[in-house]
Amino acid sequence: WRTAAGLALVAWRDYLFTGNLSHLQELWPGLSALLDGALAGREPPPDHGAERALWMSALRAAAHLAESLGDGARLRQCLERCQKAREAFEAACWDEGRGLYRDPSAGRGGDPAGVLRGLWPAMMLRMDDLVQADRVARCVETLRDAARGGSAPADTLICLASLERLCGAEPPGGGG
Repeated sequence: WRTAAGLALVAWRDYLFTGNLSHLQELWPGLSALLDGALAGREPPPDHGAERALWMSALRAAAHLAESLGDGARLRQCLERCQKAREAFEAACWDEGRGLYRDPSAGRGGDPAGVLRGLWPAMMLRMDDLVQADRVARCVETLRDAARGGSAPADTLICLASLERLCGAEPPGGGG
């Protein structure tokens, strides 16, 4: 699934930024075959937050590609799988008490930055409705509070800075 996911995201990024439909039409048969294999195989478990987030992003990218190419059957297939993946992700990875996404497979802390890194491609590629906006905002605020308190690891701070820019939030301490 990882190869298909990566290629779907790259193809959507390229099409989004270039608008080159003929190039997309050339890529689609091979990418569609990879998607067949990925959709028939095992997808990441719902409690592997970062992998599940990346998989959801790829499914949404593939749906956008299918829509751009007029492939209605693939569009419906990807949207249905994306919705199921999203429901499983939200149920397994949202921690209401802590106000953030966590990766249950990552141990006690849950690696919230890892989950957000998995969502980052979706947000960069204008698919930021993949998860609930209020939850992303709460997660950013929770991570921001941890950063202010000095308890956030470096990868969390890097992820937070990227998300704040994508979400239009002001970084800690003001300024940009």
